[in-house]
Amino acid sequence: MAVTVTTPVSSSTSTSAAHDAYEIWAATYPPVAHNPLMQVEQEAVEPLLAHIRPSRALDVGTGSGRYLPLLAATGAPVVLGLD
Repeated sequence: MAVTVTTPVSSSTSTSAAHDAYEIWAATYPPVAHNPLMQVEQEAVEPLLAHIRPSRALDVGTGSGRYLPLLAATGAPVVLGLD
């Protein structure tokens, strides 16, 4: 299953500037739990995801999309990350 993370584009100037800034910053954001709080979160969430069989999965606030591969591994035919 292919997983794609997209950022919506808006016509407003401030949103466009934010989008441009995100595009620069996003490449440096690690796709793994990179601080102690995120590591604890992942240690709690990952086993939960391993035991579900959803028909679809939505990760709201997906950030770097680090949970998307785990959601795809559940067998869900539709996995969507929205940030």
